[in-house]
Amino acid sequence: MTSIDDIMPRLKNLEVELDKSVLKNAELLKLTAEQSSQIDELKKKFDGKSTNQTTDGDFTTKTWFWTSDVVRSTFIQYFKEKREHTFWRACPLLPPGGDQTLLFVNSGMVQYKPIFVGKRPQNHPFETMKRAANSQKCIRAGGKHNDL
Repeated sequence: MTSIDDIMPRLKNLEVELDKSVLKNAELLKLTAEQSSQIDELKKKFDGKSTNQTTDGDFTTKTWFWTSDVVRSTFIQYFKEKREHTFWRACPLLPPGGDQTLLFVNSGMVQYKPIFVGKRPQNHPFETMKRAANSQKCIRAGGKHNDL
């Protein structure tokens, strides 16, 4: 059986990797904004030069270049800026704090467990948080109904 002493170094490494990922997402947000501006300029430049023009008002060339990181960061940015959500960092794949009720994290709700079980610490940011947004990595095997 794995002890907490074995898990904690792995958990620390995962947290470091998560911090690196957050920084990478911030860089990607900046790059996305720059690319969006460049694409908008190109679109303006070439609008009207084709006989097969699209008139769909919701169509945007920005979606042509989106990676999963861009989608994730845009999702979080939308909810923070437009819907007044608080960004709350996702949990690592190994449960935080030696939680013996979970083998690993399979959803984006584990960090909110203290709220659901009625054990929210006093003076914790959860007390003032009304809405939260994040993107949780998970382990999936076998298809949509067999999440681990």
